[in-house]
Amino acid sequence: MTVAPRRRIAVALVLATGLLTGASRADSFRLDNGRLITDGMSRIEVLSRAGPPLTTTLLSVGINGMPSREQWLYRAPGSMSGAYWISVIFEGDTAIEVRAERER
Repeated sequence: MTVAPRRRIAVALVLATGLLTGASRADSFRLDNGRLITDGMSRIEVLSRAGPPLTTTLLSVGINGMPSREQWLYRAPGSMSGAYWISVIFEGDTAIEVRAERER
């Protein structure tokens, strides 16, 4: 495994842990381009507004008719200083959760 995939895995694990423990839950997040990411959006809508995510993580595989869950992570500049990590959780094709955490 090269350095880049290892770094992505490490970043995803650290962020997932932080997002589960200390993140603020939001129904939406406004990007620096003025576009809004909200619960209920499709993957295509999020992709068109926010672009490709830094990482994607399969959280659970859909079985017995249940949809799979996947997390997309983004990094967005803050309005005052610093940056935010934005996590968008999809169930099937629909965003069910948007979380944001200020970068430390």
